[in-house]
Amino acid sequence: GGGTVTSNLQYIDLSESDALGGTFSNLMEITSTFSSQFIYFPRLSDLYLSGCRLHGDFPNMAQLATFGSTLERCSLDDNGLTGTISTDFGTTMTNLRVFTASGNDLEGNLSAFGELVKIRHLNLRGNSFTGTIPEKLRCEDSTSGATLLEKLDLSRQRGISSAGTTGLTGTLPSFSQCEDLRRLDLSHNQLGGQVSENFLQSVDPLIFESASLSSNLIEGELPGKPLVRFDADAIDLRDNRITSLEIDLICDSSRSGAIAAFGCDAVLCPPGTYARIGRQEEADEPCLPCDIDTQSQYWGSISCGNDQSVGTESAPSTTPLDTPVNTPLYNEGPVIEKDVLLELYDATGGEDWFNKVGWATESTPICEWYGIQCAEDGTVESIDLGGNNLALVDGKTLPTSLFYLPSLKYLILKENTLFKYSNAELEFFKDIGAANLLEALDLSSTGLSGVSGIQGGVTLNEIHLDFNDFAGSTIPNELYSLNRLRILTMDSSNVSGKINGVFNFLKNLQVFSANDNKLDGSLLQGGYLSTLSTLRLRNNSLTGTLPTSLNLFVSLSVLDLSRQKSDESPGLEGPLLEFSQMPNLKRLDLSDNSLSGPIPGFFLAGVDPDMF
Repeated sequence: GGGTVTSNLQYIDLSESDALGGTFSNLMEITSTFSSQFIYFPRLSDLYLSGCRLHGDFPNMAQLATFGSTLERCSLDDNGLTGTISTDFGTTMTNLRVFTASGNDLEGNLSAFGELVKIRHLNLRGNSFTGTIPEKLRCEDSTSGATLLEKLDLSRQRGISSAGTTGLTGTLPSFSQCEDLRRLDLSHNQLGGQVSENFLQSVDPLIFESASLSSNLIEGELPGKPLVRFDADAIDLRDNRITSLEIDLICDSSRSGAIAAFGCDAVLCPPGTYARIGRQEEADEPCLPCDIDTQSQYWGSISCGNDQSVGTESAPSTTPLDTPVNTPLYNEGPVIEKDVLLELYDATGGEDWFNKVGWATESTPICEWYGIQCAEDGTVESIDLGGNNLALVDGKTLPTSLFYLPSLKYLILKENTLFKYSNAELEFFKDIGAANLLEALDLSSTGLSGVSGIQGGVTLNEIHLDFNDFAGSTIPNELYSLNRLRILTMDSSNVSGKINGVFNFLKNLQVFSANDNKLDGSLLQGGYLSTLSTLRLRNNSLTGTLPTSLNLFVSLSVLDLSRQKSDESPGLEGPLLEFSQMPNLKRLDLSDNSLSGPIPGFFLAGVDPDMF
């Protein structure tokens, strides 16, 4: 008969399901396929509908209410959704923490998203939004949960406003109160004004990863105060209208890394010069002169202007495109690096990448292809194609030949659709042992669901697996074999179970972050790490008391064990520790637990108050 049926489902993943092709109303019909009754999901926490070929207007509140206001994570990436977002969306979705809808054609303003009181991860890359960034998304409204933001991606908006502007406009916000912010991408919009003196002033530089502000209309002098807190490449300001720098602070030779080697060129190329990435990172990729200074009037130019000739200085030398390099055998023959890269290009829909400069062209050396950096001998050392709209073509898998590039150290493929629904990871990691120089691997937000075979990557010291879906499984045992690992992040990756293996086996670990998962049990069941500097386990289901062995983590600078308490669990209980032997401690968060008793007399006694 007719009526409404209540379902107890908590997790729905229909991504890449061609049967859903159609409008969101079609999806409502599919939920009732096996019943003439309307189905309601009042307990649903996870809804994944990426790549379903959905089109038409963004779902209205009557449709979204079908899935309940309990929704915590929702992904609608890579569909054909259009229309505006009602403010009711923000005020109704009171538990939404992760919302991604990149690669659609949504339009209008962003005000609805400012009403999401618990949002942590908001990705709207590649839509058609216009207008300014709402006050609540700038963390400037004390009543807004947007102060919890960890990742905000509003890049590449292509909508055209009534005034004829493209993308987001207005003055660049300072985000000065966004304490938890880790990644910010506002690139390829029309944001203007100057960088504020208090830009990102509340952000912890130890956990902050990057802010991309490139290809906007930011102008005037670049102040030193906000930049000197971070690494030279942490804030990307290339391709703007920067007219001067506060050189004494920003380009101080006492700063480490590329600035010590290349001075101001490591921050932004000066007027009259240009570089592919707007600054110098390596000795063989300097800022090159333009024929006429007026062809690049601003700091951080990436070209000398449209159809303008550039200086005659020769490009860095590279290995010839068709010359095999001395590599391990792959498919019973030596690897030709260009062929490996083209295999990646073909398998991931290269024609649809956001940036494909140089790729698949005979005249451009591979070391000048977008996202590729080479070692001194011209072999590929780094592949960074994060957030570049890589998506596996039907029948293809991510090529394992990547691991046979002999000089490969950094493989960054985050924020692309590479694994989900294809089981590609079952084959991808099997040859990782061939990459005997590989140090860093970032597969965050790629649809990864397992890491079988990754234990072969014995040289890895940094792995990022955030915002994936491990289907409630435990932290993969394969990771425990990587005894060189220094950094491991798995935020919002749907892992559960105990964490004691991390402390028992990864003896060189310095950073471990697994926020917003389902980890449970007591905090430390044996083992401790004197090397650990950052431990972030916010919003899990840990129980028991704070173990006294936590005092042995003498290198800790950041400790976040907040929000373990829920309706089903009291979280952490018992007395508060003194934390008196942690001289490097800068940030401590134990909120939303059930700790009790008095504050110890020597609480934080050994902490440096100037650093805390």
